[in-house]
Amino acid sequence: MILMHAYTYRSYDFERACRKAREYGWEGVELCPMLFQGRGLAEIKPELADTMRRYGVSAPVASWGGDVIQDDREAAQASLDALLAGLPLLRELGVEKINSGVGVLVAADPLVTGSAIAAEVHYERAAEAFQTVAAALASLGMTCSFEIHMHTLHDTAASTLKLLDLIGSPLVTANIDAGNMYGTPHAEEAVAAVEMLAGRIGYVHAKNCRRLATGGTDYSYLLDNGHLDYFRIFRALRDTGFAGHVCCEYCGLGDPSVAAQRDLAYLQPTLRELGMW
Repeated sequence: MILMHAYTYRSYDFERACRKAREYGWEGVELCPMLFQGRGLAEIKPELADTMRRYGVSAPVASWGGDVIQDDREAAQASLDALLAGLPLLRELGVEKINSGVGVLVAADPLVTGSAIAAEVHYERAAEAFQTVAAALASLGMTCSFEIHMHTLHDTAASTLKLLDLIGSPLVTANIDAGNMYGTPHAEEAVAAVEMLAGRIGYVHAKNCRRLATGGTDYSYLLDNGHLDYFRIFRALRDTGFAGHVCCEYCGLGDPSVAAQRDLAYLQPTLRELGMW
């Protein structure tokens, strides 16, 4: 399926995200807790279910993770418990996969974060926690993918692969996010990352961006006009056997409806040409 990340409409609400997803022809959405209006999943679940029912929109994927690698082990356990408690509620909403994370690692230098400053203990903590998560997912018929995301332990293909190997569950895979990797100084180039993770990719996020001459990354670009060539990236995914959902996540400024329409207009023919849709 081609999904729209509800985060695209983060400055609005879930109702508008569903209404626009339906209007523009997206096949579903990725749920995003940022649109829960500060309410817990248990409280807002009936409202989410009603909104999706009214607009005929499904959410096969949800953003759902925790900070399980922090030094405060009591807080880490509480975060894991909250992650686990939400899984059956998400399953009742039709969610089949969680797009997840294990927590962030930051230091004084904003450019040196995530796996660049990780110690073995962080991988050990993450692996232990997500072996528990994998068991819970198995009981619910769900799966998990780690989004390759700046500042996290899984911010590169290499660190994500290391984490997947330590967890050792086929239910836990990688989510290639080329835009996030482009904004991470120590991450691999996207096609190389796809080849490194061949057979271990369960989900894909698509967003585009441009590097600034002054440093940093500008995400106010659409799939057809950023620095990343998504035809090459999707071709590499196809050639390595990827057959999962593709989700477009617009993270830039301006009216999100412009991106929601143009990005879908780019994705559909691109994936169709590659035989992926």
